[in-house]
Amino acid sequence: MSHLVFSSFSKASKILRFLQKFLRNIRGAILIEFAVCMPIFILLLFGLHDIFKMARLQDRTNLVAHEVVSMIQNVSQGRLNKIITREDLADVGRFASYSIYPGKSQYNMGNAKHLYSHIPSIRIYYIKGESEGKASVIWKCYYQPRWLADNTRWAYSTTSWSNETSTVKKGTKVSPSQIYPTLKISEGEVKIIVEACIYREGKYGTTEGVGSSEGMVYPDGTPPSSAKQLFDLYLLTPPEMISGNAYAYFHSVAIFTPKRGLFNESLPPLRASLP
Repeated sequence: MSHLVFSSFSKASKILRFLQKFLRNIRGAILIEFAVCMPIFILLLFGLHDIFKMARLQDRTNLVAHEVVSMIQNVSQGRLNKIITREDLADVGRFASYSIYPGKSQYNMGNAKHLYSHIPSIRIYYIKGESEGKASVIWKCYYQPRWLADNTRWAYSTTSWSNETSTVKKGTKVSPSQIYPTLKISEGEVKIIVEACIYREGKYGTTEGVGSSEGMVYPDGTPPSSAKQLFDLYLLTPPEMISGNAYAYFHSVAIFTPKRGLFNESLPPLRASLP
């Protein structure tokens, strides 16, 4: 009888030791798996945050570009003279940018201080169809707000601008695809290209040029250290186009045929110059 009891106790002890060893192995495996998987999970989490953040900014610049198109087509329709003026374009640029820059956040707060350390940039190109399937950029103007009181903040040029921060390229009697890849235009036809993006001026990590060349800093006077910090990203750097100390991000383009009488081959006039 005692032999049977001892034998049963011995078997139970072996089973218990086996279970203890098994549980220790499971705990060890779980710790190893956690140590391996946790960094991957964190990278995945931060990466998804960056991807969705950049996608949201891209969607917003796309919305801005299409809002500009809608406003341009309608802003002057209540006037006898329907030609678009610089003041019209300033209003269009200002209001279309509110989806990214609410309130006064798109303006210079003084000493090149900006709430986000970047501003909207809206470029408008007048394209004319030429013979033999060619096209020409007749003029370009762009909106980049600096001061709240400046309601005509548009720069104007014909073909004297840099291509480095724009997806639309200058050209005279060139293939439409050389101006913009998806541009299609017939001889004598007029197209307007609206390009919207997020723009920053000034070197990252330094206040060099602030005030003299409109280098942008945060309200506390510090510049962003990188494009990641500029857009609150953890891992990914957004695609950028660079020209000197100028940076442009999240370009979106809308192409449309303007209503008759809105534009001509001359640059948009000031409202006071209209008859």
